[in-house]
Amino acid sequence: FTSLRDSEIENPTGESNITSSEHDHYNRIQEALTKFIAECTVEDSTQIPPKPPWKFLYSDIRAVILSGEASDRGLDYIRTILSRTFSRSGKEVLQDSIDPLYVGALGAAKCARAQVENPSMFETITYVPDDIPETP
Repeated sequence: FTSLRDSEIENPTGESNITSSEHDHYNRIQEALTKFIAECTVEDSTQIPPKPPWKFLYSDIRAVILSGEASDRGLDYIRTILSRTFSRSGKEVLQDSIDPLYVGALGAAKCARAQVENPSMFETITYVPDDIPETP
């Protein structure tokens, strides 16, 4: 884990100074992301445990998609953090060609289309447990 330096944080507003509080906050986010990836991934398939908790191959990470609302400045910080976190493998994982505000809606629309075009694909999915009582 390498901390972000002020000069490495892209600022959409062109501000060159960030507060020490912001700096610490974003370094903590990068540290948490790095720790999460280390806990959930392995480098070699022989390291995958035979039982839970499961781990995934680091090389299988294909994309990170941002979803939700944030300021341009906040999104820029997250992009920088992702770039730094995945730089050890040379991966360009950030997929942000879609506005993060609409990612969920696009995913829901694609899922709905798939369900309409191939209903049998969703026959085994139970959305509501059987033991929920009906409301009168």
